[in-house]
Amino acid sequence: MKCGSCYVIDADYVRKRLEYDPETGVFVWKPRTIGSTADKIWNTRFAGEVAGTINNKGYRQIWIDGKSYMTARLAWLYVHDEWPKNQIDHINRVRDDNRLVNLRDVAPTENCNNRSNNNGLPEGVYWHIGAVKYRAQIPPSVPVFGGTYLGQYGDPITAGEVVQQGIEIICNNEDEETIKRLLKEFKACCAGILPKGGLPKGVHKNGNRFQAQIWRNGKYVHLGAFGTPEEASAAHLLAKG
Repeated sequence: MKCGSCYVIDADYVRKRLEYDPETGVFVWKPRTIGSTADKIWNTRFAGEVAGTINNKGYRQIWIDGKSYMTARLAWLYVHDEWPKNQIDHINRVRDDNRLVNLRDVAPTENCNNRSNNNGLPEGVYWHIGAVKYRAQIPPSVPVFGGTYLGQYGDPITAGEVVQQGIEIICNNEDEETIKRLLKEFKACCAGILPKGGLPKGVHKNGNRFQAQIWRNGKYVHLGAFGTPEEASAAHLLAKG
């Protein structure tokens, strides 16, 4: 099947070759059925490893059968069983953060408007010169609670995750007083750090592996997959210097 000038593949074929974790946005290569020596070699080198590379614009892309696909579009196909009708926008403007919650199918004009704001920081995150920290607040576009302050954090990844979880609190509740109380409790709970799933900062679990990543030059940089959270955390801390 063709889409514009690009040949595309269907969702079932992508699922056969790759495993996608919507919570981390990471694709991992599945092992191939052994039918030849080449399959054995491929499994040894790639099975269980993070798929794709970052292109010169900061987006992750994955090569399948000699053709390159944008990872964000593959994620949309994987989950929704169809290709996006428009462009995929990264809500927090981090170009290789391909978590499902961070992706939306939008018209080109809206995508461009999102990419043009806030110096590449995640949505709702602002650099506070005086505090030398990243300020997190609910984006002004969110009705009623836009501008709600959620604290200051040492890195934009943490601040961005605070903002996203704050938005989820607003979306998952209807009573304004309940939302105010939950946001206040959430801000107090964060206390400057936000471990994900009890894991160290910069570490996310994918299957039976632990992915390490760091924010650098306005984007997420994946540092590899490790057998234990301690190893992944060590890679994160080493990269931070």
